[in-house]
Amino acid sequence: MGEKNKISFEITDEIRVFFEETINKFSTPDVEFIPAEIDKEWLLKRRFDLDIKEIIEAFKGGELLKENKIQQPYFVDDLMPISGAKYIKTENDFYAGNVLKYTIEVGEVGKFPHNPQHLKYNSDKKHRKSITMNYQPDKERWGYINEEDWEELKIELLEYQQHEWVYQTEKYIKKLMRQGRAAVRDFEEAKNIEALDKLLDILEFNKYLFYIMPSLWQCYKLITRKHKKIIYRKIKYCYDFWYDIIDTRNKNTKTDIIDFTIYPKVIEFIASCKSLFDKGYYFDVQNESITAHPNISMIYTIHEQQKNYVKPDYVESCKAKAEEIAAKDNLKHFLPLNDITKALKIKKKE
Repeated sequence: MGEKNKISFEITDEIRVFFEETINKFSTPDVEFIPAEIDKEWLLKRRFDLDIKEIIEAFKGGELLKENKIQQPYFVDDLMPISGAKYIKTENDFYAGNVLKYTIEVGEVGKFPHNPQHLKYNSDKKHRKSITMNYQPDKERWGYINEEDWEELKIELLEYQQHEWVYQTEKYIKKLMRQGRAAVRDFEEAKNIEALDKLLDILEFNKYLFYIMPSLWQCYKLITRKHKKIIYRKIKYCYDFWYDIIDTRNKNTKTDIIDFTIYPKVIEFIASCKSLFDKGYYFDVQNESITAHPNISMIYTIHEQQKNYVKPDYVESCKAKAEEIAAKDNLKHFLPLNDITKALKIKKKE
């Protein structure tokens, strides 16, 4: 593979140490937030008159924390839609790395006279309680800590997360995804070894980055551990064809049009590259349940969706449509974003 096609990003030993130190320091099991049932005695009361401390103790998690699960109570009294109806809810204030903060709030629902469909939630400070936690490796569980310790750990995490090396790497990978898509298009048009070389160069010189970034995202809780493993499998699939593609390259000249009847692995290789570089979704199929997970390019698109797309519910609607199409067409591997936006009739802003 020629030097002129080389696409590289200089990852020094210092940067490698920083990335790997970040993952070792902040990577934890994912917390599963599970709905909590509301005690029946609360449902019989017109308003919440229990002390907030009793409510907190009822939902602090207890033994469930050993399984990295946290109960999330949520209840709005639908039977009494007038002002004064009671509610209890839990909201996550911060969750990344090895720290977590969530708030349990109890209060009364208020309605605006001019718009009875619009609700406001009224509670005073004594009816709001923040829970701060961090992961305790020695106990292999999440545990409660005081607010000061949480704040200190959060600051340390953000210093790593907002480091210039992370920013520069993210910026480069977005560029790399565009280059990968262009290389795939070039090959589909030329179908020769010279075009194939461009894809091989991208994969050869950026393998470390392809594998390290999903680990950082999972560390920062931007994706789940299961999502990271799915991305890993798709990346590995590209490299599984490596020796077959090199063999094809060595048996042809740069300008030779590849005969796919002789080299069928090239077709599979290009399909794997498209699923890596194109914007779209992978699928996790469990029995009859299908869950769509964005690939690397789609993750960046989601983060920038407000700049590029009109629909405010773009992320949710694309994911739902991807799962619908996958179920209908029995897809198990990859669906490009273009197919989803066509089905949704989404148009990009000019």
